[in-house]
Amino acid sequence: YMQPVLRCWSFFQLNPGKSWVMAIPDEHISSKTHSALFKDGFNKVLMDVGISIENTSEVRPYLGRGENSSSVLIPRSFHIPFWMGSPGHARALRDQILASLQPDPGVNVGRVCNKSSLPTIAILNRRDSSGRSLLNVGSIVGALEERFRRETGSRQQHINVTYFEGGIPFRDQVMFFAGADIVISPHGAQLAGMPFMPDGGAVLEVYPFGYVIPEYFGSLAASAGVDHAYVYETMGDLEGEKAYWGRTYKLRSEARRKNMCPSVLKMLEGVDELVDRWRSRCSELKHGIANPSQS
Repeated sequence: YMQPVLRCWSFFQLNPGKSWVMAIPDEHISSKTHSALFKDGFNKVLMDVGISIENTSEVRPYLGRGENSSSVLIPRSFHIPFWMGSPGHARALRDQILASLQPDPGVNVGRVCNKSSLPTIAILNRRDSSGRSLLNVGSIVGALEERFRRETGSRQQHINVTYFEGGIPFRDQVMFFAGADIVISPHGAQLAGMPFMPDGGAVLEVYPFGYVIPEYFGSLAASAGVDHAYVYETMGDLEGEKAYWGRTYKLRSEARRKNMCPSVLKMLEGVDELVDRWRSRCSELKHGIANPSQS
């Protein structure tokens, strides 16, 4: 659901003044992948920001009018490079959707991060049954909290662990990203929410052995103005590993679904690097050097 919205949003931003319609195949409308609770909230928010969602059978009457209709705009063959046209488009989507959802009291829309404070770090994990789950998430949380306790002399940094499976409302998913400065997550569709992160946000993506495509969500991060890094523990021959597990669809699917126990040390190193970069970006944002709202 979310991934095509990101591309279409940039298309709509570049073509104002028309009705915005997203045509979704009928089988996706009726799919049980997302709960009714998620779909209802998602569809309502899109309506609030001016996008109508229709199934393909309902949209067909529009198609005969051509793509240059004076009143209706339906993206069909238009492709924005990467995911979104610019960080400015991502920020506009974030701010409009958050305004529609009425943010939680702790979510400060448009806040500028403070490099002298600790970033809010959250983990978006996946269930074992979904594949690509961080099986040692408890050890990762404990190590991170201890690291920041030593830095600050207190236990003020609590690492929240969240799962999106099981019918989590769309609003809760948006608020998760909006309230986190750094998100740690396995590779997966749940990362499509990263444009809702605050200015200066960062993502640490984790891959299972034999499957690594950092350019996929890395391109979304770049186009949305979000910092991105990833963890993949190679045995020493990255290209050979990718070639072996990518030989057949069966092998690729097997590698893609593997649950993971990444090195806690590697995870700490990745977070430390992102925290340093986050603080640098905070200073730049404060002084207007890096402005995600610019196209």
